Amino acid sequence: NIKNGTLNIEPGAITFLLVDVEDNASEIEVEYTGDLPASFSEGQGISLKGTMVSAYKIEANKIVMGCPSKYTQ
Repeated sequence: NIKNGTLNIEPGAITFLLVDVEDNASEIEVEYTGDLPASFSEGQGISLKGTMVSAYKIEANKIVMGCPSKYTQ
């Protein structure tokens, strides 16, 4: 989930932290350039595509709101 209070929108870059929903302690910084989805807000689950540039940072190039559902037949 997007950690509350971490969303920072600047010209040319949007940054925020993702937090593990299970332990609320593990965090990864995300830097994104592009248009945010209309329903984007802190505290929401997201899926993203990008490059892991370090153990704690992702440079994202696509954000989709919500997490994919588990596969069912």
